[in-house]
Amino acid sequence: MLWIGHSTTLIQTPHLNIITDPILFDSIGPSVFGINAVTNPGVRIESLPPIDVILISHNHRDHLDLRSLHALVD
Repeated sequence: MLWIGHSTTLIQTPHLNIITDPILFDSIGPSVFGINAVTNPGVRIESLPPIDVILISHNHRDHLDLRSLHALVD
């Protein structure tokens, strides 16, 4: 298990890579109304392994960042 920052954790099992509440950029939300993160994520998105499962705990901007989700899916 690797804590990446705020609500984001990478959990690796022998067969799955799971990420929780991905916040993978230095700001949260749309660029016009984005909130700057207090600290940057501890891992760059390019350094993450392929993600098999994305777990979202609830629908708040600091747990459900659409930009991070799109970056992981793309």
